[in-house]
Parts: sequence; C-alpha cells; structure tokens
Amino acid sequence: MNKYDRIFTYYDSCFWLMTTYREGEEFQHSNLSHLMLARSYLETFLEITPEVGEIEFHDNFSVRKWYQNPDDMIKKTFNLINHYFGEVDAQYKKRIMDIYDSLDFNKNDYDIMRKSVSHGEYQNTNILFIKDRINLIDWDSLSVRPHLFDIVSSACYLCRDKRGDFIINPVKLKKYLKEENLLNEEVNNLRNMVFITFVPKEDTIEKFYVSGHDQLKWYLEWTLDAMEKCIKYF
Repeated sequence: MNKYDRIFTYYDSCFWLMTTYREGEEFQHSNLSHLMLARSYLETFLEITPEVGEIEFHDNFSVRKWYQNPDDMIKKTFNLINHYFGEVDAQYKKRIMDIYDSLDFNKNDYDIMRKSVSHGEYQNTNILFIKDRINLIDWDSLSVRPHLFDIVSSACYLCRDKRGDFIINPVKLKKYLKEENLLNEEVNNLRNMVFITFVPKEDTIEKFYVSGHDQLKWYLEWTLDAMEKCIKYF
C-alpha cells in the first residue's frame, strides 16, 4: 500500500492494482458513438460539483499551483525526477523546457475557468459501456480542477484511432471539442492542459521507482513523447 492508500504490486512487467470487478464493454476507438457518449458524460462532472473551489491531490498535479507559480512547479517536478531517477540528460530537460517556455499560465484565466469534479484519468481503459450507459472506473482522485483539464486529457486519449502511439485524429478532435461550449479563457489554455496531463506525476514516479530504474526511465520518456505529439494538435 502506498501513501495514497492504494494497494498495488509490480509483477511480470505489469502493475497490479486491487480494485472492485466491474462488467462492461471497453471503449472502442473505432466506435464513434462511444466517443460521443464519453464526451457527453463529461457534462455530468459539472452537474455534481460542489461549490468548494479546487480540491488538491498530490502536489505537482495541482492545476491551481501551476497557475499560481509555474516556475516553482517546474522546479519541483525536476527535483522529484532527480530524487527518484537521478539527473536527467540535458536534451531531456531541454525538450520539456521548450514546451514549458511556449506556455502562458495566466492566473486570471484560471480564476475564470469552470471548475468541476475531476476524474484525473478519463481515458479509454477507465470507461466501460453497458448498452448506452457509462460505468466509470478507477478515479484518479477526488480532486476538483478546471473542467478543461478532463476535456483536454480525455481528448488526447479518446480522439486517437487506436491505442499505442499518440496520433490524434484531427476530425475526431474537432468534433469532440466542438460539442463543448468553451469559454475564451478555456480556449486559450488548451495547450497548458496538455502539458499538465503529461508532466511526470509524483505518485506515478514513485510507482515506477518501485519497479526499477529502467521502468522509471520508460515512464519519463513515454510522458514526454506523448506531450510532444499531443500538444501539436491544440
């Protein structure tokens, strides 16, 4: 059990997590109705959200803190990596910083963006379908974040034509985002949310640290590769 009270182990090159068994059909990238049902289900996040502001989970997954002090947060992220993995090479750091330096974390935009209950990992492996109803599993946390975060992070996963590489179908992405009545401030922050989606997270870094140095190296490279590929579409 880790410090977030999650029971997991690493065996045979896989993470195993103790959870309740749920029945349902997995998300199919080839099924457009699955995509649109998943998108429309996001609206319920706004409907069930209490008026409490942002509720935070682990530190460098706090959207609010990225908008309050982004320079401090990017420093914390590299400190986390250095602590668990060791010093990354200059090219890896440059690739992250090239994206980071292209972004503008505007606190006023953050204050205006709609906040909602956040799944954290609203993606194909966590969405089950029972006929025309969705059974959502494996909530990342009980966080409240800008609603835009779940819109963008889910689009990166669901608007692909297949699992594996992060090659987004532009037609699917346009249709997915068009269904949302995004505020101007939200439109201006799409790329920021891609960055926050894939920046290496504290709890996941810890998980891969347990599994070994090579596995952590894979995670660090995988997240950066996904970030670089997805951000081009936004």
